[in-house]
Amino acid sequence: MKLLYLLIISILVLIYTSCDDDNGLNVDPTITPCEYTSDFTGVVDTCITLDWGSGGIQATTEANDINFFRPFLRPQFGNENFAYIRSEKDPDPTVLQSAVTIWQHDLCKGESFLVNPDLDVSSFNHLDISENNWIVFSATSGQQLYKMKVNGDGLTELLPGMKCTFPIWLDEGENILCNCRFENPISFLNIILNSEGDILDTMNLSTGNYDLLSNRVAGLGTIDNITHIGYLDLDNEEFVGTLAWPLVGACFVIDVAWLDESNILWTDCTGIHQVNIDTGVYTSVKEVCGNVDYVTFSVIPHQNEIIIHFRNSWNIEPNTVFSENEIVHFNLETGEERYIDLE
Repeated sequence: MKLLYLLIISILVLIYTSCDDDNGLNVDPTITPCEYTSDFTGVVDTCITLDWGSGGIQATTEANDINFFRPFLRPQFGNENFAYIRSEKDPDPTVLQSAVTIWQHDLCKGESFLVNPDLDVSSFNHLDISENNWIVFSATSGQQLYKMKVNGDGLTELLPGMKCTFPIWLDEGENILCNCRFENPISFLNIILNSEGDILDTMNLSTGNYDLLSNRVAGLGTIDNITHIGYLDLDNEEFVGTLAWPLVGACFVIDVAWLDESNILWTDCTGIHQVNIDTGVYTSVKEVCGNVDYVTFSVIPHQNEIIIHFRNSWNIEPNTVFSENEIVHFNLETGEERYIDLE
C-alpha cells in the first residue's frame, strides 16, 4: 500500500510539473544544461573612438530595423529560456513609433516565439514578470506603475499619482519592490508594496537597480554616506555592503544581478564587474571602450553564463551616431561572446 501511495504521488508530481500555463509562457524549469541549438555569431571586438564633433552628438539612430533589449530569465521559464524585448520599425517611414513586444527564446531548441501578439509594450519602461505570470511595469511617459497579466488582461494602476521605476516582483508575485518619488519634500525611496498597491515598507537601497535571490536583494546601498555594492537581507532589513563604489561623473551602475549565492555582477559605463560577498574580492570581467555598452543582463543559473544586451555604436559622419542593439551570450569562464540569432 505504501509503495502504491508513493507511485500515485510521483505520477501526480510529474503531471503537475509538465503542465504549461495558458498564457503563452513555457513553464519547464530544469537545472540540467542542454546542448544549445541556437544560431550564434561570434562578437568581434571593434574598439573605436566616436567622433563627437565640436557641438556634441546631434542625433542617435538605430541602425537596424529590428532591435533587441532587456533579456531576463525567470524560474518559470527554465534555465536556458529567456524573455526579451523586441523593437521593430514600421515599414512606413512616416510612422515614427516602433512596435515593441515581449518575446521568448529557447537556447536548447533554438526557437523564438512571440509571447502575446496583441500586447504592444511600447509604453513600458522597466518591467518584470512574476512566477504567476503577471507583468509589473512603469510607463514610459509619466512613470506610473501598473500591473497586468501576460495575456493583457487585468491592467491596473498601482500608486496613482506617484512616479515609480525599476519594479521587480518579490515573494512569488505577492509583493513588488520599486523606486518611487515622494513629494514635500522631494525624495526617492525604494519601497515594498503588495500586488494591490498598498505600501508595506521602505528599503535601505540607494538606487533602483537590484536583483533577488534567496530573500536577499543585490544592489547599491549607503554605509556612512559611502555607496557600496552589496545586498539587502529581507529577513532583517539590513544592508550588507561588500565593495565601496566610487561613482565617477555620470558613470552609474546600469544593472545588478546575482551570479550565485556568493557573487554579484553589475554593469556600468566601464564594463562588466564581479564581487564576492564573502571575501570582498573584486574582478573586472570585461572592460569596454567608447563605442560599446553592456546594458541589462540576466544570469543563466549554475552555468557561469549570462545573457546580456550589447550595444555597438559607430559614426558615419561627425555628430551622428548609429547604434545596433543585440542580445549576446557571454561565457564568464572563457570570455567568449556570441550574438544570438533572434530573427
